[in-house]
Amino acid sequence: MHCIDVDLGDVKKAQSHAMSKEELLTGVFESIPDLFFLVTEDGTILECHAGDSRKLYVQYENLLGENMADFLPEEVAAKFRSYIEKAIREGRRQSPR
Repeated sequence: MHCIDVDLGDVKKAQSHAMSKEELLTGVFESIPDLFFLVTEDGTILECHAGDSRKLYVQYENLLGENMADFLPEEVAAKFRSYIEKAIREGRRQSPR
């Protein structure tokens, strides 16, 4: 029988830090009225946050992994494509004005 003693203090501290950051972001997303989408270059949704989920066209669970153009009206999807292309071109995030 062998015994290895490992100090998990740093791991527990990192987990605690990550959880507090997650709670902070959750609070921010719940308090702002805007929708937040994290998407790939082709418009595939990786993450979505909405303070009021009633503002979403589709239930949150059905959004992840889908392309925005598949469920948004064409004019709205075109605006998103435009901002994604501009973000790639300029190398920084974009927000509609």
